[in-house]
Amino acid sequence: PNKEISSTQSKSSPGPESLAVIQKKIQHFDEQEGQDLETSLALAAEAGSLLVQENEELKQELHNSKTKNANLQTEVRRLKTALKDAEDLEDVLKLSENTNATLQDRNQELHLEIQHLNRKLNQEMCLKEEIIIQAESDKHMLNSTINDLQRQLKENSFKFEQDTILLKTQIQSLSCTEEHLKKEIETKNDNLMTLQTEYDMELYFGVHLL
Repeated sequence: PNKEISSTQSKSSPGPESLAVIQKKIQHFDEQEGQDLETSLALAAEAGSLLVQENEELKQELHNSKTKNANLQTEVRRLKTALKDAEDLEDVLKLSENTNATLQDRNQELHLEIQHLNRKLNQEMCLKEEIIIQAESDKHMLNSTINDLQRQLKENSFKFEQDTILLKTQIQSLSCTEEHLKKEIETKNDNLMTLQTEYDMELYFGVHLL
């Protein structure tokens, strides 16, 4: 049982490190001036995918922990039974000092082993609870970040639509202004040609009259 506990404690979970990387990516993205919708959606999808993976790993770890805890409880019961047997045997063999001393030593060893197993069990339970609490906190923070990104996406989409409508309106207005100016120019050109013709005629007749 002790070897199994040690091997379990030596395993490391990549979850918090991966979550920290995603958080840094999101923080870096938020600090950039030119944010694009595609990148924000990609980050949101990556964060959601990682969150699902982390939850599955935590579920598996919790299942393994429960199985291990059940084995430890069985071992504790076995040790308690052995302790009771040792105590019964001590009552039977209490006339023999050597046997009594051996049983007392065994009794002490069993007590120490039970205490050791209980400490290990409590430590593992506390560790798993801390991991789960941290994972829930990270999940909440990531969900909040995803919601913020989605809200920003909607706001940007709405602003883009409004800007597009405004731009189309301005283009139409400019087109109308352009047509109006063209007509004014044509009218002025016609007037200038008329004036030029009149001037030429006056000049022509004036010269001939002289």
